[in-house]
Amino acid sequence: SYAWLFVAPLPALLQRLANVQRRRSSSLVSHLNIVYCGILDIHDELSDLCGAGRKACKLYVHTMDTKPEVRAGCYGHYKEAMRSIALGTTADDHGSTLFVSPYMWRWHGDQRRDIQRLIREQATWHREIPVAGLSCVNSSMIWNWPVRKLRLEFWKLAYNEYPTGHETSPFMPLSQFWAVGDTTSSTRVYRTSALLSLVRRLPRQEREYFAALPGGVDDADRAALDVAEVIVELDLLAKQEGLRAYTLLQGASLEEDYRAYAVLSPHLAKTFHIEHARFLPSGPPQTRCLLTSSRAAAQFTQDHGVVVNWCTRRALRDMFRTVGQWWLSLNPRGHIIVPVSASVLNIYRSGESELFPWDADIDANFIANHPIVVGSFLEEHRETLKKLGYTFIFRGDRAVILDLDDSARMDIWLSGPQDVEAFDIRARLCGVRINMFRDQLEGSVWYYRPGEKIYGNTKGKLLHCDWKEHNACLPDCVREGRGIGNDGCEFPDRFVHLDV
Repeated sequence: SYAWLFVAPLPALLQRLANVQRRRSSSLVSHLNIVYCGILDIHDELSDLCGAGRKACKLYVHTMDTKPEVRAGCYGHYKEAMRSIALGTTADDHGSTLFVSPYMWRWHGDQRRDIQRLIREQATWHREIPVAGLSCVNSSMIWNWPVRKLRLEFWKLAYNEYPTGHETSPFMPLSQFWAVGDTTSSTRVYRTSALLSLVRRLPRQEREYFAALPGGVDDADRAALDVAEVIVELDLLAKQEGLRAYTLLQGASLEEDYRAYAVLSPHLAKTFHIEHARFLPSGPPQTRCLLTSSRAAAQFTQDHGVVVNWCTRRALRDMFRTVGQWWLSLNPRGHIIVPVSASVLNIYRSGESELFPWDADIDANFIANHPIVVGSFLEEHRETLKKLGYTFIFRGDRAVILDLDDSARMDIWLSGPQDVEAFDIRARLCGVRINMFRDQLEGSVWYYRPGEKIYGNTKGKLLHCDWKEHNACLPDCVREGRGIGNDGCEFPDRFVHLDV
């Protein structure tokens, strides 16, 4: 008699909601495309996934003989399949496209069942789930969790773990049996319309981003170095489009982790302006430099309002650190380094380990307590500097230090004898001891007004981004004339720095 006081348990409620959704989705025409390239001969098995009663099902399957052939040749197959699907798909198509991982290492009955369920569940929640995948088991029978948080900012790419594994779906019926994130397995089911929005975005991205870089484009710039690149491209494009990846908590795909094979190729780097990538937390970072001189880097920042590219900032930091430590080691008590001009502002903005992110220049006085004849002194140490990776040229009253590739330059003024004890305030810049004096700091604050963040040595513009979609945008300190704003003209965290 008290039954009316109670409601059905939440799982039962969610099941009823799911049944309503299934009835709603059953009226949708289910077109299925299946795309695979790899070493498994599974054409017949993939044909079986088409099932009965489906209005259309098309296979794009290619088998390779060896794993090296897969890595070298399958990228083109997946890309050509996507182009063919795009040509044969209408705007109101409600179908799905299954990507079977090129790194799948075995196929058996459980795999078939799990992928069938994935296809079915994604079709059920077609409107809510743009892409769906599974957890993974590699060839050593180690279970791998594929959900990662993508961070593409400030010329850097990182596949990071979520603090507690994943996000939760905002749709209540999906919240218990699906995990949400930026990535999933490389065996994945796309809502075909969502996939095609990514396919159509990529050529526009290539044209815009390639054209912004100095130098021409040759065929090598457009070549992928591994089939994993097609999955990474889709991850990045989906992130830009705001599409979330869903991972079904039931079942698993027998595949290796595609991120272990990912390569920062010239094509990937130039398409998304990535110079530093970490695909695996325990793996080595990969680097691909796009702007090959500090002058080009400074111009790019000036033109677009973005952070100075990662490679230039690293080259400048390493130069100041290496040459500065060499200078101090020659006479630890009698040699000091005094930053000058805007380089003084680093003590307020960059911490002890590097330069502030929109600066592509370093100016410093190298001061000695003994006489120095600049020309003969540097000539005497030319070979030492060359062994360290640097050389120099003279420009008026200063020496320009440059690396052997001329990718970064630093202006220094050598002088002596001076009273080095008068520079009694110490700090660190790029990990190197520097010295200053009180009047110098007072004068720098008065002249540069460091509380107001400005870039461009001649124009002196407040920080703002002119290329709004670029991953390295500077904070907007202008806000269309409305002032600093709640973000305080600051980056959200320290990811902008080189080694974070």
